[in-house]
Amino acid sequence: MLLVKGILCMIVVGMFWTAFGFAMGKAPKKNASVSLIMLVNSLLCMAIAICTAIVSEKPNVPFSVMFWTMASVFIGGIINYFQLDLMSIAMKNGPNGIVWSLIQAGFIFPFSMGILFFGADKTVFNISGVILIIVSLTLFGIAKDINATGKWKLATMSAFVITGACQILGNLPSYFKEAEPVTSTWRTIAGTSGVASGAILCMLIRDHRGFVTKLKEHLSNRSMWLLCAPLVFVSLTNSLFFLYPGMNMLAQANVGSIAYPLAMGSSVVAFEIYTIVLLHEKRNALQITALLIMMLGMVSLCF
Repeated sequence: MLLVKGILCMIVVGMFWTAFGFAMGKAPKKNASVSLIMLVNSLLCMAIAICTAIVSEKPNVPFSVMFWTMASVFIGGIINYFQLDLMSIAMKNGPNGIVWSLIQAGFIFPFSMGILFFGADKTVFNISGVILIIVSLTLFGIAKDINATGKWKLATMSAFVITGACQILGNLPSYFKEAEPVTSTWRTIAGTSGVASGAILCMLIRDHRGFVTKLKEHLSNRSMWLLCAPLVFVSLTNSLFFLYPGMNMLAQANVGSIAYPLAMGSSVVAFEIYTIVLLHEKRNALQITALLIMMLGMVSLCF
């Protein structure tokens, strides 16, 4: 029963994640700042999570466990911001569905970590799944795309690697029983504060002198708030009720390595349907083959 609940949680997580793909693809077209969208979204989520933590029981763990758990998720949050920033750049110039699929494949890093270092089940199927995903990435890399309007592959592959690092840090505490009392509320505080820190850092680096002026300018942008609203709902719902609880359930069932493959698999399918049906993106034969191979690889990882 624990396994089934964990699987369902991660499928819901993946479907909800498509909201970020939608927002990152729309932001440049609506002249909305990706940095500010992520900053506002993170601060709102963090404020609500802090209020929840205040009225909840504090985790009964040693300071060192609390510190390292929060630190891992916090650093993962900072990295996650830059992943979303690169995703937006790639989607501005490339095919949204393909960019999303390639970046989501970054889950092979935490998956490999689970097998190599934490004794997660290793089978012919899940090893084959990793190989199939690598093959699909190669095919995506060599395929020409009619939807592209500029260079997008370097930003996409950079985001792919960063995604792996972010997910490793976010998933790491779930492998340690000592960190189990550190609930999803506290991890949400750490993750959202990390994303907010990454956004502020990026905005200051790009224009530290005009930071305040641009902040006021973008805060009056109606499109920015319309994109923020669904992200706040998705971020809180995912973090508090599905993401961290789902990872914990699967880790306890000794299949923690399939958490991200499940989430990414459902997000790739959902986002691909969105880009083809609503954005009317076209796919050539090589891209369709690569997508099918990637999905087959994701399914294989779960066995």
